Amino acid sequence: MFLTSVESACSGATDFDWFAEFKRGRRSFEDDVKTGRPSIAVAQQNVQAVENLTLEIRIITYLDLEQEIGIGSTLIQTIIHYNISSRKRCSKWVQYELTDEQKDRWVDWCRFITEKYDGGEKNTCTIYLSLTKHDYTNTIAK
Repeated sequence: MFLTSVESACSGATDFDWFAEFKRGRRSFEDDVKTGRPSIAVAQQNVQAVENLTLEIRIITYLDLEQEIGIGSTLIQTIIHYNISSRKRCSKWVQYELTDEQKDRWVDWCRFITEKYDGGEKNTCTIYLSLTKHDYTNTIAK
C-alpha cells in the first residue's frame, strides 16, 4: 500500500470510478486507446480536392464542399484555413497572401471602379488599399 498525503490523494468519486473499472475486469492503470477522427481525414487527396473546388467555384459553400467530398464541415474548415490558407471575403474564397500580379490587378480594378462610379462629383469615392508589396500604403483617391 502506498502512503499519500491528503493533497495528492484523488477524490472519492475517482476512487469509486476506478473501483468499478477493476470490478468489471480492468487490470491496468494505463489509459485506453482513444478513438478519434482517422488520421487520413486530412490526407493530401482531401486537401487537393478542397483546394481545386474552391479555386474552380469561388462561391462554393461549406455545405456544398461537404456533399461533394464527403467529409465533415469542421475538417473542411481546418483544411481551408490551415492547409490552403484561404478565407471567404465577399462570398468568394480569397487567398490570404496575394501575388504581386494579383495586387496590381486589384489596384487597376479599384481605379476602374472609382472612375466609373464617381460620376464627376468630388469626393464621392475614396478607396484605400494597404499593399505590402512596396512596404507602403497606396492610396487611390479621386
